[in-house]
Amino acid sequence: MGVRFHLHAVDEGTGVALVGVADHVLDGAGGALQKLPFAASGESATAAATDASLLDKVADREWLHGQGAIQPGVGTDRAAVLLETPDARFVAPDNGLLTLVCRAYEPSFADTDATAPTPVPHPCRAWRLTNPDYWRHPVSNTFHGRDVFAPVAAHLSLHASPDALGVPSPTITTLALPIPRPDGNTISGQVIFADAFGNLVTDITTDLLHEIGVVPGDPSITVTIAGHTITGLSRTFHDPPRTEYGDSPSPDPQDNKLRALIGSHGRLEIAVVDGSAAGLLESRSAEIVTAARREE
Repeated sequence: MGVRFHLHAVDEGTGVALVGVADHVLDGAGGALQKLPFAASGESATAAATDASLLDKVADREWLHGQGAIQPGVGTDRAAVLLETPDARFVAPDNGLLTLVCRAYEPSFADTDATAPTPVPHPCRAWRLTNPDYWRHPVSNTFHGRDVFAPVAAHLSLHASPDALGVPSPTITTLALPIPRPDGNTISGQVIFADAFGNLVTDITTDLLHEIGVVPGDPSITVTIAGHTITGLSRTFHDPPRTEYGDSPSPDPQDNKLRALIGSHGRLEIAVVDGSAAGLLESRSAEIVTAARREE
């Protein structure tokens, strides 16, 4: 049985080193390990939990075991958790990283404005990782990815029982990730992450846009973000800018660079032609985005 994992490191510059050491621990534990590339990220837990690659893996449900690590909180009393779903197992800090994994099985999961322990959704199960016999020793106060998560993932690949690793937990910590809902012809959502190209991916899905009558390439939509307005839903990154229902440029040169389109994740994205929307708008996670369909 293979192990596939995803790691987030606090500092991108040290990410390669963290990957190499955790990789060595996994190899040392034995087992036939399938590996996916690590992605180093300096984002918050909210951003990491909604990272593009994690969303793809949740959607495809192709992981057998997942190892995830976000360094803030390492060495404190925050728990380590194993989440078992019908399709995969995830080993992670209990800090909200697995919020969207749970939402894949319960669409209304963590529809809240507060980060808090939440009942594990059916048919998933969770365990607190409390048995140090399955960890690397001595356990560092600053590197649980190496000393706790990697060894546990390796033991799982060798068919260790979850009950041997810790104690069942009825709850798992979730992040405050409210679900956007249409209000008439308008949807208010937020940026959930910026990808490697600076495109701002939102939590507004294609299905939500369909609910207000918007389709890809639709000129009747207006998208607002960080004080800027984008008219029309582009099909590609290089579609010309629109104003109202025509193609006249906006008086704001920055607006002319911005595009709103449905990206590969099936979500509304904000992009800049030959540039970075995240850099241009200085926007990151939790930036409010509003999409509204204009009446003819």
